[in-house]
Amino acid sequence: MHSAPAVTYPVGRSRLQGALVMVVVGMSALAMLIWIMQATALGARQLGTALLWLIASAWAFGKWWRTPEGCLAWDGTTWTWASAGKVKLITPEVTLDLQGAMLLRLHFSAHQGVGWVWPERRARCCLGWHFPRAVL
Repeated sequence: MHSAPAVTYPVGRSRLQGALVMVVVGMSALAMLIWIMQATALGARQLGTALLWLIASAWAFGKWWRTPEGCLAWDGTTWTWASAGKVKLITPEVTLDLQGAMLLRLHFSAHQGVGWVWPERRARCCLGWHFPRAVL
């Protein structure tokens, strides 16, 4: 029996994830505005809600903007995550598969926690190296 061939796959900021954040932020803003417009008087609740919405929206966009960039690599026996000059052994877990994009939960070895990444088919480079489409 043959094992899967070695592969290196680039991971960076996901357009899909950014679009999902924009949709959720936009829909929550619309719901909040409808609620505020239906209120008989504006008060501390509306101001507090708007402030919490602003903080949550900024946090969500900030998390998306600081998405870890690196490379997922399979050498035929183990998966690794290379980022910022460091290589770590991982166990990837597919959480969501949308064919053109995936949400992966990366379990780092040696009790280093977990990470979440959104690899996309559109990604073309890996830490400055460009791979032909056939390799990706």
